[in-house]
Amino acid sequence: MSTREPDDGGHSGIGGAQEEALGAASQKKKMLTKLDPEKLHTFDDARHSRETNNRSGGTSPSDNGIVQPLPTFARLNDDVDDFATSPSASTFSFQDRRQRVPGIPLLLEGLHSFIDSVSEFWFLLFSHTFRHYLIDLTRLAVPTCLTQMLRYSCNLISTVYCGHMLDSTHFGAVSTGLTFTTLTALSLGAGISSAMDTLSTQAHGRTVSASKGQKKKDEVSENVDDVGNSPHEATVADSSRDAEESRDENLTSPCCSHQQQGKYLRQSLVVTYAAYAPVAILYLACGPLIRLVVAEEMANLVIIFLQLSVFIVVPMLATNNLIRFSQSQRQPMIGFYASLIGAVALIPILYVVRPVSVASVAWCLALNRWGTLGAVLILTYRHEDLKRSWGPGWVASYRAGELALPELRTYFAVGLPSMLANMADTWSFELMSVLAASVSDITSATWSVLFTIYGVLFSGFVGIAGAASITVGNAVGQGSVHCAQSYAKAVLVLTTSCGAVLALLLFAVGGAMFGLIQSNPEVTSAGENLMNLGAFTFFMDVTFYVMQGIYRGIGQQRLCAITVFVGMWLVTIPSAWFLTKVLDGGVTAILTGLTLGLCVSTPLQWYLLFYYINWESCIDVAKLREKNTTPDERDEDGTGRLAAAEHSPPVMHRVVVAVVDDGQNHHELESPDAGEIQT
Repeated sequence: MSTREPDDGGHSGIGGAQEEALGAASQKKKMLTKLDPEKLHTFDDARHSRETNNRSGGTSPSDNGIVQPLPTFARLNDDVDDFATSPSASTFSFQDRRQRVPGIPLLLEGLHSFIDSVSEFWFLLFSHTFRHYLIDLTRLAVPTCLTQMLRYSCNLISTVYCGHMLDSTHFGAVSTGLTFTTLTALSLGAGISSAMDTLSTQAHGRTVSASKGQKKKDEVSENVDDVGNSPHEATVADSSRDAEESRDENLTSPCCSHQQQGKYLRQSLVVTYAAYAPVAILYLACGPLIRLVVAEEMANLVIIFLQLSVFIVVPMLATNNLIRFSQSQRQPMIGFYASLIGAVALIPILYVVRPVSVASVAWCLALNRWGTLGAVLILTYRHEDLKRSWGPGWVASYRAGELALPELRTYFAVGLPSMLANMADTWSFELMSVLAASVSDITSATWSVLFTIYGVLFSGFVGIAGAASITVGNAVGQGSVHCAQSYAKAVLVLTTSCGAVLALLLFAVGGAMFGLIQSNPEVTSAGENLMNLGAFTFFMDVTFYVMQGIYRGIGQQRLCAITVFVGMWLVTIPSAWFLTKVLDGGVTAILTGLTLGLCVSTPLQWYLLFYYINWESCIDVAKLREKNTTPDERDEDGTGRLAAAEHSPPVMHRVVVAVVDDGQNHHELESPDAGEIQT
């Protein structure tokens, strides 16, 4: 017997009309699989709700409000394609499994659920619908990955140049200055601006949803205008249309959502520079502190670099915000072109200027960063959608409201957990570098070369994390749980696939990479011994980092920060210190500590994402934020509608309960105590 036919003793229990309806739905499904993922959201969500009603009791409200029975069956079409789009495949229910199998212990139950989740991904790979999500994610991830790799290449180019043109003292001063700048200013700014991965991406999702709603409303309006047969039908249709227009204009109009994206950009810039101001002041007066932690021959040079670093950091913070602003609206090529211009322009700048001092290197880097910022500004301003998003908010009346302290505190509340998570992650790796330097020179050199290779391969996954926050955030803004979960699964499939390939590459040729970078035989030998463990650590680390992008997309930055602190500061750092200082371990002990932390934090992230977080509540929070952050409606030129409405006379409306036309007399029945309503 075919698995598509229900086995109930020869009686399927489904009537001919229902079979025809099912066949039509299946045909519609096959047609929709040829479209893009955005056109599949409505069908998938409708199917999700229909099958949920089937499970809840076999009833569903019809169009006239009467509850009608539905056929109760588990699955009529259980091929791989339908498995991937059914609620059992797209929604994880830990509570349901425990109710079905009450006697199994919690640990075995969680293991069973995890095995189901892993096996489910193999079925999803063969789903046509899921393939569309994966293709859409890949199209967005490729330019974001290239953007991050180009931005990383700027640091690599400057490091290579300084290593060849400067002496060891000046090279050490530049490297130390860049490290201090990365740990303080850049990690702080990147963490705060990552709040746009939540706010701006969800706002763009609302913009897309509102645009589709407006188009659909126009089509319905044309059909309603053609009715004209019944006065009662026309009255009800006009009332429904007015209510729909009022709801759309006040909550989800495309103009309002565009302005929210521009508002988040300006708030991000203000909060980022406000947080950086104390750091810049500290750099100007950091002389005594630097002399305590840096060798005497390099201290004065490091102080000079830090004092000039303000001219490097200021444009980099603005560039980072603008790139996130454009990427959140699915315009990743803006950041790619700007980063490409910056990376290509840095080489002739260093070649022409030929800096031989710390100050000249700092000025060359500042010139390059300001040029990159100029390229981002020009590309953003020339893009019509991005220009429409940020343009209206520069009106003084609008800017005064969105930059008020309550609004800035709201933005900072979203950005603070991301900032803490980013700084905790960055500082933990720098602390491991300090720990390696405290063991021996060979350990320090081996660790440095290892993470030079590590950083080159890892930079691409920073782009995948950005694409994850964009796609998931857009889906949350549109209010689609199924779409958001499908994008999250696509992110994990793409990450684990690419991570496994690069981990195998490290395992196979990692030792040869050490030989190309370092000629010391002791360092090369130690690096070859690290590659077995290093490949596994790399795979776990990229999965751990990319999942943080999913957390930012759904707005769960606090849980993300908790997992980072648990993995890196409660497990990795204590384990690495214990294995190094107490058990006299070397670089392998430090890498083992990192592996232990990732083995704790990555499964914890997985569990929280699919078994703990309520995705529907995340969508409710996004909708609530939409209402609270729309104090008034504004036209595209920045003027307010409510200000004009305050001076307009009130409009009186009669409430018509029913219209009766018996062919001779026309009666309008009103509510006895309805009267007139003033608006």
